Amino acid sequence: MIKQGSLSRRATVRLRAGDLIERGFDNEEIMEILEVSLSSVQRWRKKVENGGLAALARKHGSGQFSELTKEQLDELKDIILKGALAADYQVDRWTSRIIADLIRKKWNVDYCRSNVRYILNRLGLSYQKPAVKSTKHSQEIVEHWRKHDWVRIKKADKDGLVLTIWDASGFSFVPNRNHTWAAIGVTPVLRETPGRSNHTGLGFITRTPRRHLLQFRFTIFKGAARFEDFVFFLTDVHYYYRKKVLVLWDNLSAHHAADSYFMENHPHWFEFEYFPAYSPVLNPVEACWNKMKNEYLPNFVPKTDDKLVAAVDAAAERINEEKKITSCFNIAEIPP
Repeated sequence: MIKQGSLSRRATVRLRAGDLIERGFDNEEIMEILEVSLSSVQRWRKKVENGGLAALARKHGSGQFSELTKEQLDELKDIILKGALAADYQVDRWTSRIIADLIRKKWNVDYCRSNVRYILNRLGLSYQKPAVKSTKHSQEIVEHWRKHDWVRIKKADKDGLVLTIWDASGFSFVPNRNHTWAAIGVTPVLRETPGRSNHTGLGFITRTPRRHLLQFRFTIFKGAARFEDFVFFLTDVHYYYRKKVLVLWDNLSAHHAADSYFMENHPHWFEFEYFPAYSPVLNPVEACWNKMKNEYLPNFVPKTDDKLVAAVDAAAERINEEKKITSCFNIAEIPP
């Protein structure tokens, strides 16, 4: 008789698989129930067909299941970091199931998906969504801007100008989906509101006049941002500060149009500086939007325009703290 607890987890999984095979479950169902690879289920099914459930029992004296050595784990990490395509898989995406298949093929060691995830965590790897960068993005230009242009632009405060860093972002009824805990096998559902009510959030980072604390100023309005909107809000900014303002923003055509308008009509109100093309990573306001959407508005489904605006306003208020805005500068890798 086998004492309770004397079976290893892997042996228990094998025997459970054998029981499911004998009860008529198909391969896909067994994969889902036990979180194992297709190759494992196929191998166990063949053993059950040839020798019954006893063929899956661990034989006396067989010793411990083989595990990956430190050298093999280091090699596994190198393979993963090079990407799935480089390892001859059809898509450039690693999943625990694909990595389990890789381990079995290369080292003849079987791991269930939960063990694979445990190994990956030990290797310092995490499950992430890739960032997207334009092929026109130049890291050399970005680094040059950080070391030279940003140092020059930062001196605006000392030169008597108000430094403001601008950006715009869209908000709508489409929820920003993010991970959440839920019952196993039951996918959470977000009931999206019909229609596409699009709003634009316009924000800038600056410092308060007296205490020089970082401040995130924000407004939201319906529709896409146009040249006229930037002229309107910049005019408001001019009358608020009553001194020359330096505006740092990206190369949107509407930004250049607003620049030309003020240089022609009010040349003493503003100076305009621009981030390098295709380099949103440099803009700390981009990091503010990401924090608002992913930390304060994840899975939020607004039912009306008013609720959308109220929620975005509240998220903007939560981000408006010295420590949180500083963290946005840290993400952009520029000193505030």
